[in-house]
Amino acid sequence: MIHGSEQKRIAILSLKDHEYSDPQPVYLAATLADDGHNVTFIAPLSQQAMEYLRSLNVSAVKIAHRLPTKQHASRSLFARARFLLQYIITYAIYCIQLVFVMPQSVDVIIGTDRYADRVVWLFRHLWPGARHIVYLLELYEHYLENRGWFKLVDRRMWGHAEMIILPNSARCEWFERQLPFLVGRTRSLLNCPLSTWPNHIPRPITERPWPLTLSYIGSISPSTGLHFLLESIAECRRPVRLLLAGIIRDYQYMSRLEDYVESRELQDRILLLGRLPRAEIPDIIERAHVSVAFYPWRSPKTDVNFKLCAPNKIYESLALGRPVIASDNPSLAFIAEEQLGWLVDIEHPSALRSLLEELADDPMAVQDVAQRARRRFLDDMNFEACSLNIREAISRM
Repeated sequence: MIHGSEQKRIAILSLKDHEYSDPQPVYLAATLADDGHNVTFIAPLSQQAMEYLRSLNVSAVKIAHRLPTKQHASRSLFARARFLLQYIITYAIYCIQLVFVMPQSVDVIIGTDRYADRVVWLFRHLWPGARHIVYLLELYEHYLENRGWFKLVDRRMWGHAEMIILPNSARCEWFERQLPFLVGRTRSLLNCPLSTWPNHIPRPITERPWPLTLSYIGSISPSTGLHFLLESIAECRRPVRLLLAGIIRDYQYMSRLEDYVESRELQDRILLLGRLPRAEIPDIIERAHVSVAFYPWRSPKTDVNFKLCAPNKIYESLALGRPVIASDNPSLAFIAEEQLGWLVDIEHPSALRSLLEELADDPMAVQDVAQRARRRFLDDMNFEACSLNIREAISRM
């Protein structure tokens, strides 16, 4: 709660349902409402998200039509043309709906994710007195290369934004060096772990029986380095287990992983769970002793978002009292510095195998790091604490 601040009328715009991934704007809305602001959240919200927002005095307005993604378009010319037409029609419907559902008077407009932030420039003309914030949930190559759509539209819009919120420990100084016109307006926000189960109390790691069990939650694609993990488990001289769940981004890659598990007879040690509802994710993380997050940052296949930021799964694991084994990305250096887990060069499976053997032989060491991770979350990794500077800036607008 920020005391003594003037109440603002805030509209948060989004084009995601925020049910399975990226629930941070929902929790930002709830936190701003708790600070005393009048908040309206406009998005293709799931029923769960709408009920959660309304329970916290946020006006939730559901609009239809999510934008199609490029994953829905194949390589054929017809499919690409259909995708482009769907995109244009859906975007137009979204803008028309916003005109009718936006509050008549708005002090601050927050555009989230890479689609809704482009709507903000339109509402500069409809609500000229409103202050504008761009909340990026992810970073994309074209932001940094200053080309294409970003050069034509996003840069114009960003030029009018008073604040640009970058995700998950993003290095603002590097971002501002790439785009000098943003200097002084960027803020880094630690994306909210456990935002769909904010009152969840994790089961202690001491309740989990040994042997060492790992969990992986996230995308399944070559850029996540899962083949390195499977190789290390196969060569490990201890009975390490793995719970693997996530969205399959590359079905050929998934098929290779399944073939590898079968060829090395690892079915009793590696459990492939597929995609799970978000509400089940805490249980999977808690069934393990350690979480895994691999993004080979030297690889050109790895998204810039994971080279410059820390993935949500890192913070969700720490919040649940589970330490993390992660790739040695510069953005993840805090894990080793604060002894919240272990960093490895995953392109050398022998290093990861040695670490797994060491941890498998020392459950007390794992428990000590787990307790430190949970304390770190409770102290200042929770959303209320880490969003304080941004909420104070909004209150001063």
